[in-house]
Amino acid sequence: RMALDTKKLSLLTADFALAIHPVLYPDRKKFIFVGERDGNSELYSMDIDGKNLKILTHSGFEKSFPSISPDGKKIVFCGNSNGLWSLYTLSQGGQKKINTGFKESACPSWTCDGKYIVFQALEQGNIRLFKINPSAEKPVKLTDNNSDSIQAKCQFITVK
Repeated sequence: RMALDTKKLSLLTADFALAIHPVLYPDRKKFIFVGERDGNSELYSMDIDGKNLKILTHSGFEKSFPSISPDGKKIVFCGNSNGLWSLYTLSQGGQKKINTGFKESACPSWTCDGKYIVFQALEQGNIRLFKINPSAEKPVKLTDNNSDSIQAKCQFITVK
């Protein structure tokens, strides 16, 4: 964290071996991140002033690339529970794996309206972007590129 008036930096995650992928909640009062303590990767939330640290998951497998829904009520992330990356949602109802129909799915991001999750998956030897609604209906292909270098950083694109 950096104080804008003094430009002084302060470390908010000093007791973590690793703290990556920070994402602000829509209200900008707190953020989530992937943190590693004792060799376990979990999702955490914290107020932007460094107070009220909370662990959000207790699943014991590697996590990455969290994204918060526009209403701030759901989180999507990718997790590696059996050597393959899959998508998971997290809400008040708990953690749920999304069946995308692909061997591996990664880099999820909510659409601006919160109706879909955009993610990347390998199809016919190429990485492509897809969208799926959180209730895990059949995914819809968004790109048909012949490249293996696309990343689903969908915060910057609008998907209808």
